[in-house]
Amino acid sequence: MRVRGEVAEFRTGTQPGAPTTTQVDASAAGSAITVLASGQALPTAAVITLPAETSTRDAETFERYEGMRTTISTTLAVAEYFGQAQFGELVLEARQRSYQYTQNNAPSATGYATFLAELAKRRITLDDASNDQNDAITGTVDEPYAFPTGGLSTTNRFRGGDTITGLTGVMEYGFGSWRLRPVVGQDYTFTSVNPRPAAPDDVDGRLRVASFNVLNYFSKSGTGCGPLQNQECRGASSPAEKERQLAKIVAALEVIDADVFGLIEIENDSGAATQEIVTALNARVGAGTYDFIRTGVIGTDAIKQAFVYDTRTVEPVGTFDLLTTADDPRFLDTKNRPSLIQTFDEVETGERFTVAVNHLKSKGSGCGAGDDSPLDGSGNCDRTRTNAAQALVDHLEDDPTGSGDPDFLIIGDLNSYAKERPIQAVEGAGYTNLLQQFEGEDSYGYLFDGLLGDLDHALASESLLPQVKGAGGWDINADENPLFDYNDTVRDAGEAAFERESTARPLYEADPYRSSDHDPAIVGLDLTSPNRAPVARITGPTTVRVGRTIELSAATSSDPNRLDVLSYAWDLDGDGAFDDADTAVATFGKGRPPGHYPVAVQVTDGEFTEVAGTVVTYTAANGEVPPGRR
Repeated sequence: MRVRGEVAEFRTGTQPGAPTTTQVDASAAGSAITVLASGQALPTAAVITLPAETSTRDAETFERYEGMRTTISTTLAVAEYFGQAQFGELVLEARQRSYQYTQNNAPSATGYATFLAELAKRRITLDDASNDQNDAITGTVDEPYAFPTGGLSTTNRFRGGDTITGLTGVMEYGFGSWRLRPVVGQDYTFTSVNPRPAAPDDVDGRLRVASFNVLNYFSKSGTGCGPLQNQECRGASSPAEKERQLAKIVAALEVIDADVFGLIEIENDSGAATQEIVTALNARVGAGTYDFIRTGVIGTDAIKQAFVYDTRTVEPVGTFDLLTTADDPRFLDTKNRPSLIQTFDEVETGERFTVAVNHLKSKGSGCGAGDDSPLDGSGNCDRTRTNAAQALVDHLEDDPTGSGDPDFLIIGDLNSYAKERPIQAVEGAGYTNLLQQFEGEDSYGYLFDGLLGDLDHALASESLLPQVKGAGGWDINADENPLFDYNDTVRDAGEAAFERESTARPLYEADPYRSSDHDPAIVGLDLTSPNRAPVARITGPTTVRVGRTIELSAATSSDPNRLDVLSYAWDLDGDGAFDDADTAVATFGKGRPPGHYPVAVQVTDGEFTEVAGTVVTYTAANGEVPPGRR
């Protein structure tokens, strides 16, 4: 058709930022619409590539393609999906996902600005066919979430990093960025390049320590939570949702199979929430397998950290310790949650180590001038976290649990990416970032604004580092759509509209995937300590009548290094040579006349040798003790 009229921009919605479409107003005098032909095939889609020459947030970037069927020939990776529930949109990035700037770069205002400018050229939004919020759940009948084709479900899904090539839709500008709207008959299925891992990569070691964010697991919902029962409860909004949340948490913990779990974002109560997790976990793995450190309420926030441990493999030593403002004014416990510190002994070996689980101030809300560093990529409250990190390493240097052992492991949500000042402060005190050490620059465990990075860390002290066999995450949460979490199809009181999920397709499974929004971080340990000499001992009768044979035993000899294998050599004839027997138990006395006979055993662990001796007295047949010694 041919149209003559006045060109103008038409806003397609009433919400701020709603899309605008270029229109031709053919109602004015002199305007005309002429149909030239009908029943024609659609024109060939315009083809573009990413990165664009300018930001895809600029209205001019794709102005020439507005309203046209457009194909992006570049392979695109799924970068962000948090907005799918509320806005029906996915953010896609050219070729592959990007990392947070400070995950692999030192904070820099210039570098960060350049990074953001380049990132804005790489992204495009794939939007559904509606401008309404919560479109899938606002009609008389729930609809499937639009992507992938056929509707999102437990069996029809994508993960972060999955790709699509030849994406085709109608190009439109709205809500501050360019986006493609779906075309009927077009396939919006993603290629799986990031499949779900069934289990964590093996970190080796006899012991495993894991940090795990339980996404605000509370024993109750509503109000009346926190240390003074005067705060809003978090997490699940109903008993039904709590049951679903607990099932996913326990499914993940069971597979991780750690000897020590440091839990983050657990209800700050007397212990009921932690007990519920332990009880449910033991129901899966065996009664009495796991227990937890009973700390009671910690600090003033609604959430705290907790330790859960395998009673078969480790045992707590002494009482727990807390790092608070009272210990060090640099550690603001009104912003950072108090650090929880506990020493454990390995049951098999007696080897000792201490774990500190943390949750520092988030980047979300500001802390004020001189503290916030948003321009260099560090985000808000950077100084608060840096001061807390410095206080933490100084506190551990003083061995706050009285462990007498220098092996310390710092775990938890430090709310800082790998190259930010808080992490550098810990590394500067001699600690090693284990995720960087074993996974390198590909490491990530959290997704925010479509960018990957590690907020949860594991850092080993200098003495512990040689005993670390491996470390890594388990990508079960950051790469998963939030629609797969514990939320159900009922909107409970106080729940955001988008948290009520559509009934059109199944979205929940009681599995580890999207059990939280943070991935767990797991460390494998083979604990050792400097070799120490064994303690040699001889047991057995030392007075016996002639004609009798006795057994002398060195089996009660011990070694402080419990895994050391001991060997034995006996001197049974008093000649100073340990060549008469080489077992833990030796036979002695056959044919010996009355007298006093010195006996010795040599016990060695392969490096150190210790000797124990005794004297065996053979009496006459009438019991008379012979005088003197042989």
